[in-house]
Amino acid sequence: MRLNNLRVNLLFFSFAYIISVFIFTFFSYRFFINSFNHIEEKINKRNITTFLKSVDKSLNNIKNITVDYAIWDDTYKFVNDTNKEYIHENFRDGSNTLEDLQINTIMIINNENKVLYSTYFDSLFDDNKKFEYFISNKLKEKKNFTGILTFNKIPFFLSKSVILKSDRSGTTRGSLIIIKFLDSKELSIENESLFKTISFDFIEQEKSLAYTMKGFENIKVVTQLQELETTNKIQFYDFDKQFLFSIKTINENLVISQGKDIIVVFNLIGSLILLVIFSIVFQNQRLILNQNKILNKKIIKRTRQLNRAYKNLKSKNRELFKIANLDALTGINNRASYFSRSINTLKESNKSYSEFAVLIIDIDYFKKINDTYSHSVGDKVLKSFTQTVGELISEDMIFGRIGGEEFCITIYNKDEEDIYRLSEQIRTRCVNTPVIVDDIVVKYTVSIGIAMKKSATQTIDEILHNADLMLYKAKEGGRNRVIRR
Repeated sequence: MRLNNLRVNLLFFSFAYIISVFIFTFFSYRFFINSFNHIEEKINKRNITTFLKSVDKSLNNIKNITVDYAIWDDTYKFVNDTNKEYIHENFRDGSNTLEDLQINTIMIINNENKVLYSTYFDSLFDDNKKFEYFISNKLKEKKNFTGILTFNKIPFFLSKSVILKSDRSGTTRGSLIIIKFLDSKELSIENESLFKTISFDFIEQEKSLAYTMKGFENIKVVTQLQELETTNKIQFYDFDKQFLFSIKTINENLVISQGKDIIVVFNLIGSLILLVIFSIVFQNQRLILNQNKILNKKIIKRTRQLNRAYKNLKSKNRELFKIANLDALTGINNRASYFSRSINTLKESNKSYSEFAVLIIDIDYFKKINDTYSHSVGDKVLKSFTQTVGELISEDMIFGRIGGEEFCITIYNKDEEDIYRLSEQIRTRCVNTPVIVDDIVVKYTVSIGIAMKKSATQTIDEILHNADLMLYKAKEGGRNRVIRR
């Protein structure tokens, strides 16, 4: 081959190589970035759904408390005679009723829509009377209502229920309303695994996607997927379809940001491969053999690097699995992992026609422990409790932390009496296992609610709800007890 032809071939192959690299980079980037965007969208939708389910469950808890108080004979009698003993027994100054129930306001209204009694825990309003007037008139035409409202740009959960006797006989004497204020900091802490930040916004946006949940009549979500982060505005509307407020969430696009690094590495490897291919085509037979030897050495070196990278990736995956499935403090299943495993176990129970039960365990007066001894001592109590339970349950039982001091155990293929005995063992062991921190002896008790699967059509949420009702009965009965029916 003459020199000038060699130069022409070199220019041709160089130009072809540059064009090929450009096309390869362009299409690979478009392909991967679209895939990463799709993954981010799916993760975001899943986070929104999980968040709304959490809010819906909180709203349902408020509704259950409202119904419990509304069909209480003492409440029914109070509306008629306004007996001060009822107030002294349940809501006197210094009592922790509202704090223990994790609510902010209780209002009792007669049939003339007059507020007979109201009490507050951490009220956010300067004039509570105006707030009560707004609530009583807003819900005047509704006998029973559960949802979200706002007053002076302060959002809150609200549940209203007519007051009846405990056997639901007699005429309605009025209504009972329970309110819990929403706090963006509290929401951020409770949902830190879903979103980086959570805040309130009172400006409505169009082009939104509608969601349907049990506790809400109207929800719309506006999502903006940007390069670095995803922003959602979860818009809430009242029963008149009037805009109330938005919960604004922001999350970093970790898949996209990390994916871009992968794209760079992928394109770099692809470019190197193309270079090798064009070099092989360009070289003559003698040089091909030499280049193969060099290429083999590069492949071996690259394989070692990839093996090391693969080992590092496996290690990272194990760490991510722990983060995604285990509670950071106690080391047991977190909320998401517990529900996932319990759902699978419930399906297995239905297939084999086996018994299935759920225990909900709540550490009594846990907030008082934190307030008295500090949160670090509270954490040691949680760890000690987890270790105590872990020593009593078997490996096939699913133990998870679903809230601050709230834990669940899913039990499969055990009869009810064995489950009850286990629950009593847990309760007794906790009573007799105080936590000692720096010569401070911290004693604690637990309340336990048990619910057995009644039919193959029940969902895990329904069984958990029944267990939760039993837990409330255990608390109402004085705590430190196990209730199963």
